[in-house]
Amino acid sequence: MNTKIVIYLIIALAILGALIVVFYPEPQSPQPPLTPQPSQVTAENPIKNKLEEIRKRRGAAPPEERAREDMDVIYHVIREFERDKNRVPESLDELVSAKHSNGLKFLSEDKVTDPWGSRYVYQKNGTKSSEVKVTCMGSDRIQNTADDLEGVQPTPLPSLFPR
Repeated sequence: MNTKIVIYLIIALAILGALIVVFYPEPQSPQPPLTPQPSQVTAENPIKNKLEEIRKRRGAAPPEERAREDMDVIYHVIREFERDKNRVPESLDELVSAKHSNGLKFLSEDKVTDPWGSRYVYQKNGTKSSEVKVTCMGSDRIQNTADDLEGVQPTPLPSLFPR
């Protein structure tokens, strides 16, 4: 064989090898999905599952922190209710009993109870979710005392309910 042909073949194979390395890198370990897998979310209530995931991840947090997280979830559910029904709920009971247009419940009964066993206090001061107030009576279970916790309107989040 001619030496020029052999040299051209070696160069061609080297270029082909470089192209394969550039365009077909070694497979990496799969990245965890950004959305929960069906095995991670039950059809019952995705917000409940998200709250449980947060609690498991953070461990045994103080009851005040758990109450604040619960109130954040309640505010988010109120906003989702408003998006779906074009109004705010009349009470927390309506959040528990009503269903989203996709058939899922908005909130489960256990999520309207604070870490001390009392129900969160819901006050509707208008027709928008920004005019709603959610508070926790705290460890003394008496409303309007020093240990009461007031929920803070969270930054709007994208919907947790599939459309």
